[in-house]
Amino acid sequence: MYVLWFAGIITLFALGSCSKSEQGEAGWGDKQNTSVAQTSLPVIKEAPLFTGIDQSGKVFSSSVLKGSMWIASFMFSECQGVCPVMNSTLEDIQKLYSIPDLRFVSITVDPQTDTPEVLAEYAKRYKADPSRWWFVRMEKDSVRALSVQGFLLSDPVEPSAHSSRFVLVDRQSRIRGYYDCLDSAKVAELKGDIERIRSEAH
Repeated sequence: MYVLWFAGIITLFALGSCSKSEQGEAGWGDKQNTSVAQTSLPVIKEAPLFTGIDQSGKVFSSSVLKGSMWIASFMFSECQGVCPVMNSTLEDIQKLYSIPDLRFVSITVDPQTDTPEVLAEYAKRYKADPSRWWFVRMEKDSVRALSVQGFLLSDPVEPSAHSSRFVLVDRQSRIRGYYDCLDSAKVAELKGDIERIRSEAH
């Protein structure tokens, strides 16, 4: 099985999650070596396809993101640690790039609590443009599989174990980078990489 094989060749390390004392098993995106400067953005893998229910109560399909750049992240509404930082950063990026070519998908790791109504209120805190920024819920098992197998991030077996990293996806639906929202240098790098992808040929 791919996930078991992949897990066997990576190491375990501390995950920046909703509590500094909490740790989780890291996937590729949570282990990425950032010490080596990239002359061009790598193509890491194809972004996963997924469906869920968004904050308006409608079915969301990642197929609507085809042809657009987008940033994926995992969060939950009751998180008082990393999530406010993460979503405030996305709010800032949404303002900075006020064009539909850049979209955002925030996936809750606590679907039992985060109903569409709860997510709709949560989205308002960050002035999320519903035409560009979706807050998506799905069954817990689907969320875990999406994080680990789809995005190569940590397993949110508990809500607080979700990754603190953004995932940048290009117009060809390919993952191009991972960025820790708690690291200002990595957030600056994300903004620079958005510009780099914008300049690539469609």
